[in-house]
Amino acid sequence: MCYYNFVKNNNIYPFGEKFMPLKHSFCRISLIILSIFLASSIYSADRSSKPAYKTNILRKTFRFNAKTKKSVSLRELQQGCPARDCIPSIDKPKFVPVDKADFLTDDGYVIVVNYDGKTKIYSRNILEHHEIVNDWFGSLPVAVSFCPLCGTAVAVVRIVDGKVSEFGVSGVLHNSDLVMYDRNTNSLWGQLTGTAIVGEQTGTRLRKISAQLMRWKQARKTYKNAMVLSKDTGFNFSYDKVAYQKYYDSDKVVFPISLSDARANKKTIVYGISIDGENIAFTESYLKKHPAFEQKIAGINLKISSRAEGDVRATNKNTGENLVVTRAYWFAWYNFHPRTILIGGKKGN
Repeated sequence: MCYYNFVKNNNIYPFGEKFMPLKHSFCRISLIILSIFLASSIYSADRSSKPAYKTNILRKTFRFNAKTKKSVSLRELQQGCPARDCIPSIDKPKFVPVDKADFLTDDGYVIVVNYDGKTKIYSRNILEHHEIVNDWFGSLPVAVSFCPLCGTAVAVVRIVDGKVSEFGVSGVLHNSDLVMYDRNTNSLWGQLTGTAIVGEQTGTRLRKISAQLMRWKQARKTYKNAMVLSKDTGFNFSYDKVAYQKYYDSDKVVFPISLSDARANKKTIVYGISIDGENIAFTESYLKKHPAFEQKIAGINLKISSRAEGDVRATNKNTGENLVVTRAYWFAWYNFHPRTILIGGKKGN
């Protein structure tokens, strides 16, 4: 039978306290989808509305308290599952060549990460069940992450305080965004920003590298020599279906968020850039109409190109620097970058 602890706790994540794999993949996927709508009824706009868990992750597992160094209140963090690492990261990833990745479908989404002439591709279906892959690009340690609730694929260099560290899923969220923790210092890190928000590393920002979310049919044609994350993850999970499809299709946000902005619908897809203290975002619909252009925004000369869905690139023409572009739902980007210049919002905005 299905691992009942998930249902008993009305938990958004499909794993119990020991993240035991469910016996039947169909049941597990159904529970994931069901959880999205359970959560929408469980959680109200009132931040005090939280599910009860046996273990308070922040206080019992991480041992955070009022004196802990932090940039956000612990009350702003929502516990989303019973235990730390309730969603298990992939720490020893295996890869196959593009022509051997026959488990991917043309219309399926993948995350493409490029660094120093190397390209790796990670199935979104797999990342939905793990959210973090601790990987290497040559001698560079990289954590590739995906937050289904925010639609964000982010890659960071996983060096904390001068030492290589692994990242895991903390079990809490901040404004619906995945909160990671590093296994060296147990500090909490916002996935979208790559910045530590609780613990001794608070305020430290990880270096980001480009991570793009695009269709497999596009990725395999563009990056023929890439290596693709294998389904052989060491876990008995089924990666054939999109676990969060109903959430992606819905206009609802599951967990409470601090801010809303009427310039675009909450789950409008945007591509955001942070540069020289300025935050700029373009809606996906705008980029489809304007696939290549140059524009001066906030005193910065930008060159933007959108070759296809998800393949968005930005260059600072003042310096020639290639900028990291982050795909996100508008609510997610705005909550962490409230002073954003939005291009392509609703008419009149």
